Amino acid sequence: MNNVVLLAGDLTLDLVLNDNQFDIRAGGSILNTSSVLKKLGHDIDIYSRVGNDIPGQILLDYMKNNQIPINHIVTDTQFRTSVAFCKLDAEHIPYYNFYKDSTPFLLKNISINTNVSLFHFGSSFAYNDSSFPIIQKIIKGCKKINTPISYDLNLRCSLPDRLRRRVLSNIRKSDFVKGAIEDYYYLFKRESIQEIVSFLRSSGVLTGIITKGDQGLVLFNSNEIVDIGIQKKVQNVSTIGCGDAFNAGVISAVLRQVKDKTEIKKICQDIVQMKMIAEYAVSVVFSYLSGL
Repeated sequence: MNNVVLLAGDLTLDLVLNDNQFDIRAGGSILNTSSVLKKLGHDIDIYSRVGNDIPGQILLDYMKNNQIPINHIVTDTQFRTSVAFCKLDAEHIPYYNFYKDSTPFLLKNISINTNVSLFHFGSSFAYNDSSFPIIQKIIKGCKKINTPISYDLNLRCSLPDRLRRRVLSNIRKSDFVKGAIEDYYYLFKRESIQEIVSFLRSSGVLTGIITKGDQGLVLFNSNEIVDIGIQKKVQNVSTIGCGDAFNAGVISAVLRQVKDKTEIKKICQDIVQMKMIAEYAVSVVFSYLSGL
C-alpha cells in the first residue's frame, strides 16, 4: 500500500554545535520523519508553516531538493521560522534550546483527502496555543473518513496542566502512540511500564511503543506486553533524529503490510506483526545513522 502519509508539525532550522562550529540542518521531528519516509518510497504531505525569512527559505529549499511536497506549507509573513540550538553531551545525546514564534497559525481550509492512509503528528505543535486548533481540525477530518492516527509525544519537559490536558486529549484520539519513558514521567510522574500501559489502554490506544533508549523498547496492545531488546549498539554517534527515523520505520512497515487503510488497526492489534514492525523500525534507525 502506498497512499499518502499526512503529517503535521513544526519545521525547524537546527544549529548543531560541533567542534565549536554550528552545522546548519533542516529539522523538526515531522520533517525528519517525512525525509525518511520519502527515502523509503512513500508519498507524503505536510501541514506546517515557515516565515518569510532566511531560515524559512533554507527549509523550503531543502524540501524542494528532496522532493518533499510544499503545497500545504504556508509562508506566513507575520511569523518567524522556528530555530533550535543543539549541543551534544559526552554520550552524544542532543540537548536543545528552541526559539519559536507563538503567532497563531491561521489555516482556514483543511481538507483530508480520501487517499490519506495515515495521519502522524507530535511534539509541541500538538499542544501549543498557536497550532493546537489546527491539529484538532485535522484529527476531526481524519476521524470522518476513518483514517488511522499516529501520535509521537516527544515532550522534552513537564507541562502546565492546561497543556498536559491537551496531550491527554490527543492520546485519547489516537490509534497508535509512541513515547519515551521520559515523556510519560513528564506527563504524569510515572515510570512504571505497567502503569503507563494501563493508562494508555484505558484511553483507548490500540497499540503503543514505549522507548527506553539503548535499553530497547516495550510494545503493547490491548492484551499483551512485549519487551524488545536492542542487540546492536552504536557508540559515539549523534542520536539527533533517531526517534523520528524510528517513527518512519514503523509507519512504512505498517503500510507495507496492508492493502487498505481499514486493515491498519487490525495489524496494530497483532502483537507478532507489531514486533516484526518494531524490529524493522530499529533497523531503519541504524540505516539512518549510517546515512540513509
